[in-house]
Amino acid sequence: MPCPSSVCSMAEISFVKRLNQRFLPIRLKVLTSSMTPSQITAKLGMSDVIIGKGNLAGKGVYANRDFKAGEIVIQYHLKSLTEEEFQNLPESEKEFTHIYRGVIRLYSGPERYVNHSANPNTSQDLENGRDVALRDIKKGGVITTDATKDDSN
Repeated sequence: MPCPSSVCSMAEISFVKRLNQRFLPIRLKVLTSSMTPSQITAKLGMSDVIIGKGNLAGKGVYANRDFKAGEIVIQYHLKSLTEEEFQNLPESEKEFTHIYRGVIRLYSGPERYVNHSANPNTSQDLENGRDVALRDIKKGGVITTDATKDDSN
């Protein structure tokens, strides 16, 4: 029996899935009557942060729960690129690459949309591929980092 439009809503969920060393963009449209978009992202294991409007390609990352100082906020899903792979990327993707220890890496979502700040609330742990909260972050707070630390050798 179809769900009446008065009690149903359409939720659109976008994320990147890793499959055999490749990152595939996934966009789902889900008809739901019992779950909010936040509940759906939680079911998909994406509940800690959400992508919203921001300054990096028009997007930013926001806390979808409270974080305590020292907690992992985002675990990176980086893809190492050869120089040739980098050169073949569309220009729009090149802004999401960084060099660390001489290796070009492509950031996927959500970490590619973490905005830069001179007073960030996370610190990049590049050795372990994650952003860690420098101080408590409230639900709804924008996630920021010092992006000048990305490109280092």
